[in-house]
Amino acid sequence: MNKNLIINISHPLRAITSYKKLLFKHRNFLIAPFYHAVYDETPDFIKHLYTPRNFDCFKKDIEHFQKYYTLLETKELKDLTSNQTKFKKPPLFLSFDDGLSACLPIAEYMKQKGIPATFFISPQFIDNKSLFHRYKASLLISKIDSESGKNLDEVLKVYKLKNKSYLIQLLRTITYKTRNILDDIAKLLNYDFNDFLANHKPYLSKNEVLKIKNMGFTIGAHSIDHPEYILLNEKKQIEQTIESVNMIMTLFNEKTSLFAFPFSDVGLKQSFFQSLLKYGVDFTFGTSGMKQDSAQNNYQRIPMEKSLSSAKNILHSEHILYAFKKRLNKHKIERL
Repeated sequence: MNKNLIINISHPLRAITSYKKLLFKHRNFLIAPFYHAVYDETPDFIKHLYTPRNFDCFKKDIEHFQKYYTLLETKELKDLTSNQTKFKKPPLFLSFDDGLSACLPIAEYMKQKGIPATFFISPQFIDNKSLFHRYKASLLISKIDSESGKNLDEVLKVYKLKNKSYLIQLLRTITYKTRNILDDIAKLLNYDFNDFLANHKPYLSKNEVLKIKNMGFTIGAHSIDHPEYILLNEKKQIEQTIESVNMIMTLFNEKTSLFAFPFSDVGLKQSFFQSLLKYGVDFTFGTSGMKQDSAQNNYQRIPMEKSLSSAKNILHSEHILYAFKKRLNKHKIERL
């Protein structure tokens, strides 16, 4: 369900439902907000995908987390799963996906504030070796928005499209399996993704990731190159997960194996999660909001960039929705 819709629907409920009472009721439930990065001006490679927080908004989010939640370090996750710790305020696990270079100033700010967090990274993108297919699509949409002339006409002719609006629609539908289309369109438009990577460096370098780790933060895996897992067979899902986890642990000397699913873990089978446990993956994280999960050590995170609302409104809405679904016994993801 659309996050803005959830927040709008829950608006009148927030007025009559005590946030503090819900926090107390859910005081032993892991709350896991996540971001990608923070920008005061949204770059083109993100512009057509989601709206990131600016720094002022992010700082207010952090203040809210500190006031109402118990911020967890990675090592405390094991105590949570064994029910060894009882909390006065709900535990909160903060994370960032994709390993974007804008995460470095975020880490520096959080270091000053004493905020623990985990940064989930896809090894293929470290040092700007390649670019996530959805970021390519966003760059091309920005290019097309201002494009006219023979290059655009050639693209429309090749793909048999009436105008650039249809081309933009096509770009929005491209997935990991059809990502080569992006390179083909870029070539026709005389747009070079390698030039973009070299000049703008959207991702962290290995040395920058090490700098973040040395500040005391944890580095986790985010697949090799960010596919939609639902489009992969189970063998490929396992390969993407285990190879990326092993690479991250080796590159950054991590002792706990953490993995955050790119896009979503919706539709993934119980047998897949059982395989991960056999390979020794400690914790995995989805993106379905505040829900329980039948898969062992798999936690659902809360996207913070699908709404411009405050952290309090986003999380208050999540608590309300969870309490409502629990009454209907719809609060838990059951894996097949």
